[in-house]
Amino acid sequence: MRTKHLLYIVFSLFLLAGCKDDIQTVQFSTAVQDGNEITLKWTPSDMSGFKYYRIMRADDGLHFNTINNVDSVGSDAFDKNICTYTDSNFPYVDSVYYKIIAFGDEIISSPNLCVHINKPITISENISNAYVMPDEKKILVFGYNGSSSYMYLYDYVTNKLINKMRLDVYSSGSTVFFGKYNNKYEFYFFDSWNDKIEIYNGLTLTKITDMSYWGNYPMFATNNNGTIYSNDESSYTYLINRKNLTTTTYQGATYIEKLYYMNVNNKLLGTTSYYNKVVVYALGDTGNITSEYIKNISYSSNPVYVENSNLIYCGNNGIKKIINTDTWQENTLPFPDNVDNEFMYLYSAKNVIYACTGYENKLYCYSMTDFKLIKTINLRFVPTKLLSDSNYLFFCGYYNGSYIIDKIKLVE
Repeated sequence: MRTKHLLYIVFSLFLLAGCKDDIQTVQFSTAVQDGNEITLKWTPSDMSGFKYYRIMRADDGLHFNTINNVDSVGSDAFDKNICTYTDSNFPYVDSVYYKIIAFGDEIISSPNLCVHINKPITISENISNAYVMPDEKKILVFGYNGSSSYMYLYDYVTNKLINKMRLDVYSSGSTVFFGKYNNKYEFYFFDSWNDKIEIYNGLTLTKITDMSYWGNYPMFATNNNGTIYSNDESSYTYLINRKNLTTTTYQGATYIEKLYYMNVNNKLLGTTSYYNKVVVYALGDTGNITSEYIKNISYSSNPVYVENSNLIYCGNNGIKKIINTDTWQENTLPFPDNVDNEFMYLYSAKNVIYACTGYENKLYCYSMTDFKLIKTINLRFVPTKLLSDSNYLFFCGYYNGSYIIDKIKLVE
């Protein structure tokens, strides 16, 4: 009996050892966060009778939920050789946890994988304006809450706050705008209470100088080369020479309500919804206005400048038009039939137009070659401003009790 019992123990240990060698798990290879996306990669399963992968996520390492589509046999989950998944809806917490489960003749799971989250830029004030400094990997953010205003400087690779300063804003007519002079980033604070423009270094947030300037709720634009343009909803445009802080006046032929600098063709753009006109100002080498061209625009919505381009957008009874201000050629933007809202914010980067309505947490991406809809991107919140560098589109908005600047990769 003793010998038989000993043989049973040895045989059991052999089985246990064999089972240990045969235990299969799904193995993660990488998990990388890039902006508001986390891309998971794992090695293909070699289990028999493979059916599908289930990807699960938890923000506490314990309570996991399925996050990929396993409801349709046409989904990637049913192809064992597709071993990557991009999560663009993970929570903004310190860490999230993932595991991959493979279903087949048996069920095998990966170990839990922890990913430490690089959270987006978050401030308590309403984001009134922002400006990307791509060669410095920095972003300036102006926040205003009605009683206090701050300028924030962030590293947008790590999203960490580098510096901040308070601006004394006494009137709703005050404003902040941005520019570049002598290859140095600057921002400008128009103090309407004290009738002056204060000039600050964009990287140190220190004041450089100021100048007297009077205006009735003026709008500003800069050409990043030493000229500041201003208009207070009139036919007069004021040109400020950044070098010597002197002002000259250009009297145009029509009243304008919005003013933009078009960096792609070195022109100034003025729009007015009251008169349904668009004005394009030609600029000389020194930034002075040399001529203007006025175009009547007979559309129902106000003209909206497509930032970082030479295009404007107009809507007309549900039809969305893009107009080239060099050739005045018009193109129609296709749009889902169930959405009637006009576009409020548009931006151009890498031959793609990004557009949002201001009411939906969506970005509509159009080719600038044929103006067809490339894709629709779901976001966490409704964008209220769009910016970019050479790799990312940055978008501002309100999310979960805070004002946020998030980013996504530019569409290729």
